Amino acid sequence: MPRPVKFELRVPDPLKTAAFYEQAFGWIFTMSRTEPDTWDITTGSRSATGVNGVMTTSEASPATVLTIRVDDLDSAVDRITRIGGTLLRRSAAEALCADPSGMAFCLSQAVSEDGDEHR
Repeated sequence: MPRPVKFELRVPDPLKTAAFYEQAFGWIFTMSRTEPDTWDITTGSRSATGVNGVMTTSEASPATVLTIRVDDLDSAVDRITRIGGTLLRRSAAEALCADPSGMAFCLSQAVSEDGDEHR
């Protein structure tokens, strides 16, 4: 069963947002070394139940995007569009989709421990 593996906060004021979640929940925000205007969010230890996330700067309305890991990205996208969802954007490893109400979510291809995509 596909499960959430990451969330993304898309916000216009990342410093204000980070300060809020740090104070509210103790989350840790770390500037990404590889992605501009992106912060990694640590919500707990790796052994704890839950998922970590990222925060990006966005001039659009603030949003939270949930990422769901799937074994076969092509099949998952086909299933989503067949049952009324919409494919918004696609890369080799991820697909940004929307449910019938317009709520965005991301599908991510599962990757094995050796780095290969599961197919």
